[in-house]
Amino acid sequence: MQEDRKTTEPEVMDPRRFLNHIVLVHEARKRLAEIIDRKEHWIFAMTGDCGSIALQLDEIHQQRCGSPIEMTVCCCVKNAPAFLFFPRESLAYYEIHEILDVEVARNKAEAEEMNYFVLSMQDPKTLGDALKVWRNQDHLLS
Repeated sequence: MQEDRKTTEPEVMDPRRFLNHIVLVHEARKRLAEIIDRKEHWIFAMTGDCGSIALQLDEIHQQRCGSPIEMTVCCCVKNAPAFLFFPRESLAYYEIHEILDVEVARNKAEAEEMNYFVLSMQDPKTLGDALKVWRNQDHLLS
């Protein structure tokens, strides 16, 4: 009688686990910059007060892409807003207003020129300014 042998693969530790906060934030900024530069995603920046929109985006993303929506949280900004990344090929511009009931730009051309859409129930300009600082101020490189 042969014994069932369980083969276990060696556990690989996530190297990010040992990185300090400044390095993690640097990596998040770098990832955001790469996604912005590729212009392949609609990027939604929002705070928790827009949670219902985030849930809708996640649900649509799971239906169309088969996985939860990818995001980067700006932990150093008041109210910890997040950037949510939705592939443009899976969400048409007109659907943003139709499905989510939010106006992000006057037209598709304007939307395509924007790096990301700022959504907030409070003051989107204040949030937009804070996100601009977070995105451009890298303590690791200064």
